[in-house]
Amino acid sequence: MDVATGEFVGELRWGIKSGFRRYVAELPDGSISATDGAYSLDDGRYAFPVVRIRSIDPVVIEFGGTVRFEGHGGLLRVQIAQLEVQIDGDSFAIDAAGTPDHPRITIARGTGPVFNSAGSPVSPRLAPEGVALFDGNYAVGTELDAVELLLGAAVS
Repeated sequence: MDVATGEFVGELRWGIKSGFRRYVAELPDGSISATDGAYSLDDGRYAFPVVRIRSIDPVVIEFGGTVRFEGHGGLLRVQIAQLEVQIDGDSFAIDAAGTPDHPRITIARGTGPVFNSAGSPVSPRLAPEGVALFDGNYAVGTELDAVELLLGAAVS
């Protein structure tokens, strides 16, 4: 992985919240879409492609792709887009695009090895700012789906 030239590949694999995915999928008009480079994995998670590594101390990695959850005649709309993972020591945060008033929001925070080379993916917890994203249906600290970060050098 060459941070200086951007010659790297990878993705963030995250299901966000399995109970929420099930809820939306079971709605009569529920829809879930992955676009802009994000795609659905066979296990229900989504893959968000690496766009760039912005810094290495602390590590800040930007991801492309958008996942939208919609239902209830348009009253339910949750968009997860332009993810960013910030890793500082053993802790990490997952941010996403927000609103004009709050351009970035921290969805989740976690502790543990987010780079999954030989272990189990780590489950972050819902951050205070992330509560509004789910319209207050989940409390601060609710466990979210495990995240897995895969990175490697690009092959020429």
